[in-house]
Amino acid sequence: MESNEKLLVDKVAYMTAEQQTQTLKFVEEITAGEKLEVPRIIFTCNNHICVMRVKSNHVARSLMLGSSPIKVIGEYLMAEHKLFVGEPTAQNLIESIGSFLPFPQEQIYMVNGHHLETGLPVSEEISSVQVRGALTETLEGIIGNCLHPLNHIDLISHDQLTQSQITLRGTIKYLRGFNQRLQEATGLKVVVEH
Repeated sequence: MESNEKLLVDKVAYMTAEQQTQTLKFVEEITAGEKLEVPRIIFTCNNHICVMRVKSNHVARSLMLGSSPIKVIGEYLMAEHKLFVGEPTAQNLIESIGSFLPFPQEQIYMVNGHHLETGLPVSEEISSVQVRGALTETLEGIIGNCLHPLNHIDLISHDQLTQSQITLRGTIKYLRGFNQRLQEATGLKVVVEH
């Protein structure tokens, strides 16, 4: 395990030991076994954090960029709607109507969960505008957190960096317009993994 990846998990104080172990495994599996002609930069999220992984040949560095959109949406639903949902429900909500930019026609998604106070099952309509509002600060933070490391990374030269592209994986790839915003901010090509 790389020392910087241990540091990455140390920063995530709210995680249980099991979640930290799962996150380390998740980080180590990103680009595992790949032989690269040019450095690879991957943005991905699990249920807890967003990570940027830069890999060049057999050397890699992983940097925590911020909380996962799944975690942020779960917290938003509890705070604003008194609605508790599981991680799969939060993920489905993001993948269905999550966006960084407005839709031509905004979307609605029916969320099923449990009321925080009564514990009873409840359904509530959530709009893409609400999801976008809940995620905007986190997503801007993720973009901001990646800029300094990309400009000062010691694994790859500036020339190699300019030839690189960023690949979006996991839930973050479903956020409409995030790839465009990231490309504008970094100046690198951003592709969405299918």
